[in-house]
Amino acid sequence: MVADVAGWFDTGSTTSTGGLGLTGLNPTRILDTRNGIGGSAGATRFAAGDDRAIMIRGVAGVPANAQSVVVNITAVEPSGSGYVTAYPSGTSLPDASNLNLIRGQDRPNLSVVKIGADGAIRLSVSETSTHLLVDVQGYYAPAVNGARRTVAVDPVRIFDTRNGIGTSGGRMGPGETRTVQVAGPSGVGGIPTNATAVYVNITSVEASAWGWLAVWPTGNTRPDVSNVNWPGGTNVPNMAIVALGANGTLQLYNDPAVSGSTSTHVLIDVMGYVV
Repeated sequence: MVADVAGWFDTGSTTSTGGLGLTGLNPTRILDTRNGIGGSAGATRFAAGDDRAIMIRGVAGVPANAQSVVVNITAVEPSGSGYVTAYPSGTSLPDASNLNLIRGQDRPNLSVVKIGADGAIRLSVSETSTHLLVDVQGYYAPAVNGARRTVAVDPVRIFDTRNGIGTSGGRMGPGETRTVQVAGPSGVGGIPTNATAVYVNITSVEASAWGWLAVWPTGNTRPDVSNVNWPGGTNVPNMAIVALGANGTLQLYNDPAVSGSTSTHVLIDVMGYVV
């Protein structure tokens, strides 16, 4: 087992100053080496040993005073085993990994990365080559009087298609979108009405074929991003930090994928929220 520390939370007093508050965004893809999104950084597949800067401040709604960014990093079609490291631009490459690669498997992982002085983060790929996707989900910036502070909770399951918790029972079909009630009186996890974003773990269970899931705030158009990617017949989790939309809800989408018929059970566990 290997554990890499990326940051910490304090007690989150409502009168404290100097801390960082989380602002969730509608997810936006800022890097895709398959089609050139991200300028020169996204122009070509990462080779083993490639290390590229990805501009963050001023992109996808991230302001100039943002100190850290929440990104979902997805490896697509890695040619072998290896790993990806995300770290602040202007610092040395750390002995840590954010995403570990398996030949031929599309794999995501959520990362919170400190932004460098030049407004960028860096991505380094070791031991193999791969396409990389980066989707911005939010940022941390200086907060005033506890604004946008994170409240951790004992993990609670709010959505389970296997037994009908928070939704109707039954697998999510290809192309299906469901509304997930997270906050407020109708929620099942005790998340308060004034929550503006949520920390969740999303798990695909017994997927019928290769595919992916996406979550985003209710009221926004479905973004061109993914949160969980899996090969068929597996159980795959990934964390997401998502802004809440209308009435404290999220939208959850299951893509038909290449087969056009991918279905899956989905679990969502809440680990914290932002007020």
